[in-house]
Amino acid sequence: KKEAFVKIAKACSIEELGTISSNLLRKMSEKSHAYNIGAYSYNVQRAVEYIHIQLFQPLSASDVSAHLNLERTSLSRQFHRETGRTLTEYIHGAKMEEAEKLIVSHQYSLVEIADMLGYSSYRYFAKVYKKYRHCLPTETLRAFDGSFYPDKKRATE
Repeated sequence: KKEAFVKIAKACSIEELGTISSNLLRKMSEKSHAYNIGAYSYNVQRAVEYIHIQLFQPLSASDVSAHLNLERTSLSRQFHRETGRTLTEYIHGAKMEEAEKLIVSHQYSLVEIADMLGYSSYRYFAKVYKKYRHCLPTETLRAFDGSFYPDKKRATE
């Protein structure tokens, strides 16, 4: 998403902005189909879409229900009944899936990724990552690179 903002900022014409926005909408549509949200009720579909749009922000079940103007416990029950996961589990799972993509891309440090995904500290991010991916972020990085750069972008030194 950071790359999308950079592209928007560097756009030189209305046509270029139109192309960028069309590509973003296409990608969002592909993501929603990838998660097969059509099988869910309207409220759960809206919750899933909102979660994926807000991946790069701090996000809680209360935030989702407030955005949708729904009572938190009611939405949480419905979400769990339909998806088999709690809202919080879904939020963290989606964020950790994105985190893994960012880690293997080698474009950002682990600390930057934690910050980008809205986690208040790297330590908490690493704890959540381990719970959902069954390994530490550093282990994922090593598996795809063989090195570890926790506080700075991948060096070319």
